[in-house]
Order: sequence, then structure tokens, then C-alpha cells
Amino acid sequence: MLDGNDENVPVAVQGNDAIRAPVQKRSQKAMDRIMTALEALLAKKRFDRITIQELAQRSRTSTSSIYARFRDKQALILGLHLRLREQALESLEKLTDPARWSGEPTARIVARCVPPSVRFYRKHGALIRAALTVDDAEMRERQASVLRVAAEKFGRLIPANTPQQAVAVNAAIDFSVRMVASVMYSALMFDQVEIGRKPLSDRELSKHLTESITALLEKAQAS
Repeated sequence: MLDGNDENVPVAVQGNDAIRAPVQKRSQKAMDRIMTALEALLAKKRFDRITIQELAQRSRTSTSSIYARFRDKQALILGLHLRLREQALESLEKLTDPARWSGEPTARIVARCVPPSVRFYRKHGALIRAALTVDDAEMRERQASVLRVAAEKFGRLIPANTPQQAVAVNAAIDFSVRMVASVMYSALMFDQVEIGRKPLSDRELSKHLTESITALLEKAQAS
């Protein structure tokens, strides 16, 4: 459950041999242009239909410059997904700042956190959709790690009075974070989510998720 912004977050490439780390500021700017151009192209067409030539043209670089930084075409998605992870963690840090939520009831915390999470998934939907179609163990683990971090950070916001409640609340939060992710993955892959054959707007989707998560957490707090 998180939100995003438009800041240009550097690509983290340490420990990834598919992406060569830039060593100069000019090289970093070129890599950022490539990543920004790729995300813009993904909003218009599927990843398998994007060519290196049109990416080079869009990013004002050359094909040789792209291959000097990325091992192959799939590495481009890995690089963009790394940048998305940094954005997600930064947004999580801001959204789950305990100072923002001191004394707030569970229902209000959930109601204020779910909609920005839905917006984050929707904003980066083209990239997330492309990532879901790429068979890469590292990327799957990266996705899972963000969900674990999200569950841990939201867990600090929801009070529990006893150890037994804490176990139940933590389990409910972990399930809730994964529920939001699963529902949004489905929405992105199939363009919409339906209830009773009725397509839901993102606002309606946020409302249903908020109600479900609130009920789940309040039940855990009462255990």
C-alpha cells in the first residue's frame, strides 16, 4: 500500500551483472533517459513489440549505447523494475511514517493508505504488467521483498494489545498487502476487476479493498 511521485530515481545496479553501472554523471543521465523512454513506450505497446532502435530514438541515444549498459533486451525490464523498487520503497517510507498516524484508528489508516496504493499500481501499470510476463527469479524475489517490507512497515502502524493479538494482526497485514497486490495484478493483466459482472472503477476498487482490509484487521485486533 503506497503511492508514487514523478521524481527521477537513479537505477540501482549494484550486484546485477545484466546492467552495467554508470561511472560518470553523463552516463547516469543517459541511463535515466533510456529508462524513462522505455516506460513511456510501455504505456503505448507491449514490451515484445518495442525495438531497441525505437528505444534509442526515443531516449536520444544509440543502440550501441544501450547495449553498452544493458546485457540484452530483458535487462532493460530488470533495470526499470529496479528503479520502480526504489520508488516503491521511498513512497512506503513516507506513507508509513509513524508521526503521520499517531493516535489514528485502524479504519482511518486503512482508508488513507489503500487509495494511494491503488494509484501507484495503476500509474506504473505498464511496467508491472511487463514484469509479470518476464520469467526472471531475481525480479520475482524483488517483488516479494517489497511486499515483505510493506507488511513490516504497516505492521508498526496497527496497534495490538497482547502477543496473541500481535500475531493475528501481523498475519492480517501480511495477507492484506498481498491481497492488494494480487487484485491489482489482476486488474493490470485483464484491464479491469469485476464484481457480479460489473467492472469496478479504481475508486470503487479502493472502497472494496478498504472495507475488506478494515474488517480483517479489526477482527484480528479483537482476537
